Amino acid sequence: MLWALVRGETDPIKLASLAKRDSKRRCRNCAARCRDGLTVNQRFVLGELLQRWEELEKADGRVTREIDKYLKCALSWPAFGNSSTASPGIGPRVAEVVVAEIGVQMEAVFASDAHLASWGRYLSGQQRQRR
Repeated sequence: MLWALVRGETDPIKLASLAKRDSKRRCRNCAARCRDGLTVNQRFVLGELLQRWEELEKADGRVTREIDKYLKCALSWPAFGNSSTASPGIGPRVAEVVVAEIGVQMEAVFASDAHLASWGRYLSGQQRQRR
């Protein structure tokens, strides 16, 4: 829908048809407000922002693929395995974050599992203080 606005589309029905199924009704109202269209400058800026967004999504995909490759080679911890052996609440994204935060050679950083748990409690306390 945003790319259509960049191209100069102003027809609310056409714009609303580009919305996801569950958002179509809400988007018809929003698209009707765009009847006058965007200025040339607004379309340019929106187009630039959308290009950056797409570049970031591609970069995120590349980074995720690299992390996946590393996890498959380096880890045997069950939390990172298939869904039948994974720890409850640990999905692929959470596993990536855990590895990013603590690494895979935990014995080099944490003397015991109690030290790791203590670090986790400290970190969660820091997060609460920032809010």
